[in-house]
Amino acid sequence: MIIGCDEMNQENIARRKPRRTTEIWKLSRENNTITALGPDGLIELNQLGAFLWLRFDGLHSLSDILIELGDLYPEVQPAQLQTDLSEFFSYLRSQRLVVSTWDPLEGVCMNKGRQPS
Repeated sequence: MIIGCDEMNQENIARRKPRRTTEIWKLSRENNTITALGPDGLIELNQLGAFLWLRFDGLHSLSDILIELGDLYPEVQPAQLQTDLSEFFSYLRSQRLVVSTWDPLEGVCMNKGRQPS
């Protein structure tokens, strides 16, 4: 069976287990926020950002995190939660504060009807 790139990428994204790239961060118990030191300086994360940051430990998949978000915010549509999580994850990746867990198949796919070169 040949898997299309879109199908494989969606599946891989859900299985990714983001991992923080820095261990230099501090949780403020006073207001449940996090300050993290990244390559470009300090970044402040609000309560929701802190919740997500603590789960970007290489153990929780994005699917697992999305389920937890749904439990915390049952009034928000799952598609909106998924979009928000994806955007936050992309932002932290752009700041080089998180990486996806290495997957040997990530980025490898074959288009339907085409053989690999």
